[in-house]
Amino acid sequence: MSKNQIHLYWLLTSHIFGLFPVVVTYLEFKRHRHYQSLYMFFNYLSNILFSILYHTRYYSEINEPIQSTNDMWILLDHWSSANSIVLTSIYVMSLKTEIFYSYAYFINILLLIVKILNDSYISVFITLFSTLFICLVRYKILIKFLCIFPKQSALTLIFISLSIACFFIDISINYELWHSIWHFCIFMSAGCACRLRTLLYEIPDNNRITEMSVYSRTTSTSI
Repeated sequence: MSKNQIHLYWLLTSHIFGLFPVVVTYLEFKRHRHYQSLYMFFNYLSNILFSILYHTRYYSEINEPIQSTNDMWILLDHWSSANSIVLTSIYVMSLKTEIFYSYAYFINILLLIVKILNDSYISVFITLFSTLFICLVRYKILIKFLCIFPKQSALTLIFISLSIACFFIDISINYELWHSIWHFCIFMSAGCACRLRTLLYEIPDNNRITEMSVYSRTTSTSI
């Protein structure tokens, strides 16, 4: 088996790391009944499914039955990937329930429209800008992560940095290899970030930040 064939198989097998954020959000919902966590659980599952179906285009023996719908899977993969990045940021930053769902719906529609128009540059800009905007607005949460969980925060930042690097490298150099590494890094980033949110929430009430307390009360009356 050639190196290229091995790299191709990595494109599919690397999706196994997507189970990390799936498990973290499921356990969060199971323990605390936070419906934002359930929302993210299904979001990650659909993202993994769309990505797997999209990447089967590189395998002729698998791709043939769904070849006529390739364009649809490309659209869904690119849209769900960008969407998951933004949704992870607003989930981890612990926005109030009503703001979370409103922002999530807005980003869903906006990114879908941009993807239908097939403008990759605007899509990347919206994804990065939306994520950075939420992080800046909720900078106190970031400070809490860094102060209370320095090792976990550092690990998350390392995976995020590697994800960004791999995303731009795979455009021009050995796509199959670097995009597989991108899958690993971005899924680990999401899982580590979601885990940070869970750890912060589980701090005793007297040490918990105000925003998380507000979030907890709001969740019980949401939806």
